[in-house]
Amino acid sequence: MLRARDAIDRSYAQPLDIPALASVASVSEAHFIRTFRSTFAETPHRYLQRRRVERAMFLLSETERNVTDICLDVGFTSLGTFSRMFRDIVGVNPTDYRARGDVMMAPTCYTMAWMRPSQDRALLEKRSAQNGQ
Repeated sequence: MLRARDAIDRSYAQPLDIPALASVASVSEAHFIRTFRSTFAETPHRYLQRRRVERAMFLLSETERNVTDICLDVGFTSLGTFSRMFRDIVGVNPTDYRARGDVMMAPTCYTMAWMRPSQDRALLEKRSAQNGQ
């Protein structure tokens, strides 16, 4: 499973499919999906999408490239899907994320841990925003 996760991390911008990843892990497709989910607490597809969004977050905050170029560079083929997935994981759309311009003055290890997209964090922020209104 670690080899498959490493393959996703290395090739996140490339089209990846379950048969290829299962082959890397040397297991059947069904067993790969079940084991990956039980090991990493998310499906291979969700992990891949999160890695792509994580890379997009970096590019949005560190470059001036437009959102469409970043979408295509990180492996999404549809701007709509990218924006929806980004909003689901991060809690805001890509343009608002860039406009926020989060600058953190903390050690890099803390910054990286905090900036890693988390569906749980996005849900908590959404709930607290709704309760605050």
